Amino acid sequence: MGYRIFALCLKQVFGHLGVALRLSWFWLLLGLLLFLGFFGMFGGLDQQAGSEGVQPHAGPPVFLTLLLSIATMVVFLLGGAVIAIGWHRFVLLDEEPQNFFVLRRQWSIGTYVIRGLLIMLILAAVFLPLLLILVLVFGSVIFGSVTNEGGSSNSLFVMAAFLLLVNVAATWVILRIGLVLPTIAVDKRISFGESIRLTRHVAGPLLVTAVCIVVFNFIPTFLFEIVSTQSTALEIVRMAFTTAFSWISFLVSIGILTVVYGHCAENRPV
Repeated sequence: MGYRIFALCLKQVFGHLGVALRLSWFWLLLGLLLFLGFFGMFGGLDQQAGSEGVQPHAGPPVFLTLLLSIATMVVFLLGGAVIAIGWHRFVLLDEEPQNFFVLRRQWSIGTYVIRGLLIMLILAAVFLPLLLILVLVFGSVIFGSVTNEGGSSNSLFVMAAFLLLVNVAATWVILRIGLVLPTIAVDKRISFGESIRLTRHVAGPLLVTAVCIVVFNFIPTFLFEIVSTQSTALEIVRMAFTTAFSWISFLVSIGILTVVYGHCAENRPV
């Protein structure tokens, strides 16, 4: 069942790319413009400094950097919430966006963002101590691998396995407590405790789903690791592919929460 949930949500995204694009294009474009702003600011300064024989890392104006950083965070949170709510409603209510710009006052976007941030805080409280343990135990291995001065292959393997387990566990926790998000999209409310209770009977399958998500998200890293060529063209391809892949992965993850909510709260088949 766990793999079936993941496969269903992947099929939903690729089967309804038009809907996904109508929900997302504006926020993706804003993100691209902000990225170009950062790139132009830093790249232009480096190029100017290099041509004038000045140190290339003088840095852009602090105020402009802060302004772009805040704008990026707002676009990330607001755009992510709008896309997610629209996708929840499409899957649960069969509500397709009729326009090419989707933003409705009736949607509880602020509540969605706050609940999403609360989930991140819960994850940080649970898993940051584990990552601290990782640094304390494998600190010398990490430093040795970076400086090429040590770190056995066995230790690196154990460290990588530990990181993988933490990633899977964090994803599983999100799937257990994250049903609070699709309920907001359909004008309902449940607590984190109720979300855990609703998903209790599918805890095992959701662990399989979590593994599928982690493995799926590793695909870009794997693909570009096996390509040894370094060039500007490859970097552009890598950036474009990673962006598109991250967008698909986000929609799949939101879809999984939606499908799990439909199955656990509304007895929908998977």
